[in-house]
Amino acid sequence: MAFTLNGLLIGSYRRSGLLRVSELTSALASSNLSTGFKDDTLPEETSDDDFNKGTFFLIQCTGSTQMDGQFRKISDYIGSSGEFVLASTIVGSSAMNAKTTYGYTTPEFGADLMLELANDALQGIGDLGFIDKDTLISSAGVTEYQMEIAWKRAPPTRIDLQTSIGSTASRNAWAKIADWDYEPASAGSTAGRIIFGEYLPSGRKVRVWYRGTHARVSGSADAIDERIHPELAITLLIERMYEYRNSLNRGSVPFDLQRWNDAKVQAQTAFLKYPIWKPKKKSKTLDLDGDDGDHLPYVNPYGPG
Repeated sequence: MAFTLNGLLIGSYRRSGLLRVSELTSALASSNLSTGFKDDTLPEETSDDDFNKGTFFLIQCTGSTQMDGQFRKISDYIGSSGEFVLASTIVGSSAMNAKTTYGYTTPEFGADLMLELANDALQGIGDLGFIDKDTLISSAGVTEYQMEIAWKRAPPTRIDLQTSIGSTASRNAWAKIADWDYEPASAGSTAGRIIFGEYLPSGRKVRVWYRGTHARVSGSADAIDERIHPELAITLLIERMYEYRNSLNRGSVPFDLQRWNDAKVQAQTAFLKYPIWKPKKKSKTLDLDGDDGDHLPYVNPYGPG
């Protein structure tokens, strides 16, 4: 099962002590889901607006698995009825059986803020390796090809040419191209070029290995790149949470400062324990031993250095 934005937020809220988890003790009619989520047992311990701008999670729904794994911003909480009024409708809303598990948070770290901090944490990991094998098609008499904006962060780490163009899509027989140069362009422009030293056979796919940051995530089911271990993603988000709050309070709250310091240590430990695979930049010379170096870095048992 993919690790999603929903799982990242739940894990970070839970580890920070901010997620409250409840379980329905009786079935919930679909009428109690028309504008949000209403649990009649909550009014005993809550007040109006306690959870406004917080986040609501459907963790496990025994009545409809289609609703599992969704989160929504809480636009209003009605204490007298125990109703969470959600900013948008839950997909697949229907009656729920007892034992449905849900979670909710106070606005201490609101839904909108957490979404931005999650993207900051993911992009702060640094460059990941990606492949584009559908954009460039070689043409007769052409040595210069326009680059995509997504490729421009750095020169490509490797470029390959399709040598088999038969009907079998799973056999491209990629061959590494050694003779090429990279010509950058100004910000936002696609005028950058990849320049080959010789003409390429016409009508072949050109596979470009490039570096880029994690794509922005916003929806409950948006996947976190599988190369990033869930523990690493969670610790990095918690670090961003308390960095933000410590800055907001100008360092005046000892707990926030200590929590941030702890989170930084945990994040560094997670980086060592769960290294991220990245393709090495390929040499443009002949590789005699056949070792491309594309493997996970081994963790140094004696620490960095």
